[in-house]
Amino acid sequence: MHLLKRYDLILSDTELLLAQEFVQVLQVFEKATDLMQGDSYPSLNLAVFCYVDIKTRLNELLVCNKSSGIATTSASFLLDRLDERFPITENMIVATFFDPSMQKLPLLSAYCPGPTKSE
Repeated sequence: MHLLKRYDLILSDTELLLAQEFVQVLQVFEKATDLMQGDSYPSLNLAVFCYVDIKTRLNELLVCNKSSGIATTSASFLLDRLDERFPITENMIVATFFDPSMQKLPLLSAYCPGPTKSE
């Protein structure tokens, strides 16, 4: 009952705005985390899709006019380190290449500039 009177635990408007923007940045990783932790289906082929999705959404945060400095700075920091923290390996490219639903990914076409349809 004594915790109900702790007004120092109430967030200010500025703190609430910052928390909401951090949630917005972290949501970029939510879908990728859910997909990649699957243990009842193969997920290596999804890694390139997740990488492209993360990179696209972080770039969108950078150009979004509604984002404050903290969201933009966080997105920039994460983008700068994405290749280091989430390197795309040849195994990921091969797994993605053999998944017909992933044939149109821009990153995959960069690795395989020719036609990707199987004959």
